[in-house]
Amino acid sequence: MFFLNAIDVAKNYLPAKFKRKLALDRKNHKENNGADRYKGKTYCFAPIYSLLERVFTAMINKIRWKQPLTLCWPVFMLSLLTTFLLCCILNPAAHGDPPDEAAETPPIITPTEPESNQTEAEVFRAAIQQMATTLFANIGDPDPTAGYLADGVAVSSFVDLKKLTRTSSFGRYLAEQLMTEFQQQGYRVVEIRKSTSILIQEKRGEYALSRDTTEINPNVAARAMIAGTYTLAGDHILVNAKVLDNKNAVLLSSATMVFPRTKLTDLLLADSVSASSPKKQEVTALKQLEM
Repeated sequence: MFFLNAIDVAKNYLPAKFKRKLALDRKNHKENNGADRYKGKTYCFAPIYSLLERVFTAMINKIRWKQPLTLCWPVFMLSLLTTFLLCCILNPAAHGDPPDEAAETPPIITPTEPESNQTEAEVFRAAIQQMATTLFANIGDPDPTAGYLADGVAVSSFVDLKKLTRTSSFGRYLAEQLMTEFQQQGYRVVEIRKSTSILIQEKRGEYALSRDTTEINPNVAARAMIAGTYTLAGDHILVNAKVLDNKNAVLLSSATMVFPRTKLTDLLLADSVSASSPKKQEVTALKQLEM
């Protein structure tokens, strides 16, 4: 308001003809609701724009006819300065307002609303697919044949964030489903549990996967590793998935998903177990990843 009052004081020093024209401009602007040549300007700016136009026109005419500028020059500068200061005051960016955080910080993914006929298992699988889609989108070079993961990706069980050697059926199933999602996108997925031979037992079946270090190949060539953690938080489970470079441990992609606690997830979490620490003589049996 101080600047608008300053403009009103400056207008008092203008000739009567100028005052009549400014009053007419203000009246027209108010009657037309801004639908004149000042369209898009707020009402408080209308007299300022009008004053600037009138004073500037008078200055041009006096310069053209080589007449003294008298009070036109200071009034014009005062009007110009007032307009600039008002723009700075009314513009949020001029105050250093923080940018929209939603535009910079990616939101945590929550599962989409399930359909009424979907089972808990189908909703759970769909949520993992959402998380996999985010992992694909965040990879710098997602080309399955020439990108970061072209040399193969291995998958490990998701573990409890409080204890990285503890997992459950929940963590193992997350790994299984992500393995499927990556393979279906064309990535070269390496199954590290593939045994060197097939165990066949009568009336029991054929077994090609194993967690026995004596039955699997100790060396596997995979450029990247899919790993992750989960944390229980009340009625929710916070899951963080990541794709890591096996050569330098650089994080290639990541995603966060919030799963609701259901009977299914509680059942999968119920068999939580910790890995036993290998003895010194057993260290050579640990699987090595070739870079």
